[in-house]
Amino acid sequence: MRRSQNADPVQGNLFDPPCQPQDCGSAQEAEQPLDPNALDDDAIIAGIPGANLAKAEALCEQVVSRDLADAAVPALEELWKRFRGYGINRPCREQLAVLKTLAKIETRPSRDAVKRIAEERGLSEALLPHALEAALACRVRFTRPRIEQWLEDGRPIVRRLAFSLAQWVVPPVWILQQGRNDPDLSVREAALITMGKLGHAEARQGLLALLARNPNGDVVRALATVADDEVITQFGRSADKHESLRPAIIEELRAMDDPRAKAVADRFVQR
Repeated sequence: MRRSQNADPVQGNLFDPPCQPQDCGSAQEAEQPLDPNALDDDAIIAGIPGANLAKAEALCEQVVSRDLADAAVPALEELWKRFRGYGINRPCREQLAVLKTLAKIETRPSRDAVKRIAEERGLSEALLPHALEAALACRVRFTRPRIEQWLEDGRPIVRRLAFSLAQWVVPPVWILQQGRNDPDLSVREAALITMGKLGHAEARQGLLALLARNPNGDVVRALATVADDEVITQFGRSADKHESLRPAIIEELRAMDDPRAKAVADRFVQR
């Protein structure tokens, strides 16, 4: 798979400190702390587009806690547009607040907004991984050409996210197989998981190895799609070892039309 000639080959880090207010033009003047209880829903939404850093984060939290959902999406997009051109080296906290809030809303308008942001011409390299994380969190469907563009990015974090997003565009098997040969381990694992979720049985053995090495819900869901007797057995062993994964494993076992899978699930429920 070709890599973009201009892409930065260094792995991005979504946990790098975001830009400070002075980096992206947030207001720094001292203000009274925001009292969300003094504002009704309309006031919360109306305050978002022009909010400074402290208020933007607080208002975004209110959008989620009050379940304002679609009503807040236009205001969140306006706040995003205010900071267009900032976050070149590292994202502004206002930008991250918008992305996280849109991802948590999880409605069609919010997904459309995340999609517009991720596909925005001129979106900085620093912001793209965050936009793709938000897209993955709220299950945005991109076109296959767009996904393939990100699969050629020089940064492993972008390729990893692109392979995870590919589960909703059903790419050709050869693209997923190329991902399994990527030099970066996290990219190889993402390609393998997507292969499993799309029902490619050749991913089964690799997923079983991944279940033993790095068990998580994504691996469980991928394996359930290509399950056989060995997968059912390993699910039982994994549920014994990893209590936090047990509910996800039981759910997948019960969804299988298989008496043995049901028996394994019942064994844990009856404890």
